[in-house]
Amino acid sequence: MQLKMLEEHLAQCERHVALGERHLSRQREIIAELDRGGHDSTKARELLVIFGETQAIVAHRDRLRDELANAAANGALLDMSLADLAVAAVVPATVIADFETGAWIRPADLDAIQDALKRAGVEFIDGDLGVRLRK
Repeated sequence: MQLKMLEEHLAQCERHVALGERHLSRQREIIAELDRGGHDSTKARELLVIFGETQAIVAHRDRLRDELANAAANGALLDMSLADLAVAAVVPATVIADFETGAWIRPADLDAIQDALKRAGVEFIDGDLGVRLRK
């Protein structure tokens, strides 16, 4: 995913997480008010559970943060755009975009991308789990 797009998605996700946290907080206040008044808070508690489940977006936010950090690190490491990588790997740019989003790509395309990165000076370490610039 392009760096600018990642930044925009992360900003939107951060807003959604903050809004969700405000909803959770307010719902807890409503439940406390209902309980203090001796009212049935069953439905309010059910709604609190639903609000909590929607906060799964936090995991998405964290993944976006990681992607952004990796994209920035990779860009700084190689100074290579996604289009440049597609040309070097001799694969369509859509394959690179799919790879960046975590979508499935053909093993042959993955090998071509890895080979292009190696030619560009990237060394894969820890069983291909990490990278560093070859000295």
